[in-house]
Amino acid sequence: MGAEYRYKVLHGEVRLRVREIIRQMCGEFGVTIVNGVLPRDHVHMFIEIPPHVAISDFVRRTKR
Repeated sequence: MGAEYRYKVLHGEVRLRVREIIRQMCGEFGVTIVNGVLPRDHVHMFIEIPPHVAISDFVRRTKR
C-alpha cells in the first residue's frame, strides 16, 4: 500500500486527539517519545521502549 492510498485526515481536532492518545499509550507502557511528527496522513515516532515491553505488543496496541 503506497502513499497514494493515504487519507489526509490528521488535522484540527483529530490531530490533537491522536497526539493525546499516543502520549497516553506511551505513558501506559513506560515508553519515551524522543521525537515525533504528525503529517496529515501518517505518524512518525522515534521512541525508547523499556526492555520488559515487547515491541510487537506496543505497536499492536498503538495501532488499534
